[in-house]
Amino acid sequence: MTTAPVSIQRPPAPPTQARGPGLRGLANNLGFLLPALPLTSAGLAVTLTLFATGVGTLIIYAGFFLLFGALYAGRGLGTLELTRLRSAGCDLGRPRWAVPGRPGIIGAIRTVLGSGQYWRFLLHGMLINPLVGIFTWSLTVTWLAAGLGGSTYWLWFRFLPGPHDNDWHISE
Repeated sequence: MTTAPVSIQRPPAPPTQARGPGLRGLANNLGFLLPALPLTSAGLAVTLTLFATGVGTLIIYAGFFLLFGALYAGRGLGTLELTRLRSAGCDLGRPRWAVPGRPGIIGAIRTVLGSGQYWRFLLHGMLINPLVGIFTWSLTVTWLAAGLGGSTYWLWFRFLPGPHDNDWHISE
């Protein structure tokens, strides 16, 4: 029996990502999670205000311009979220934006109002991102505070009142 040499081809190494074990991955993940609450709160306030005002003023045609602004605000927030995800090591690619089909401002407004990508980013900024952002921010701050407080307990426990101190009790 003869043996023939077998060539084993290994897949190419994955690109170096920012996420990973260690302090570098911790810093990147915290850099993504900690600004989530202010960004989602501001994004929700802007997009929901523009959207609700735009829908309310559609009858006098000013609402089209406000909805156009709301969709562009949603696009900006969605692009910011994709940039934040990319910096945390999760590249989802870039969206394809619709090219205006008709000339002029009315053509641009009709193209934006008819584009599903704009509506997707707006709904993500108004519904998904605030819920996920508030939940993950709360969880991150809780675990970070518990971890830092628990690991440094040996340093600050002596400054807590002991069982012999009655300064913290209302009644004696």
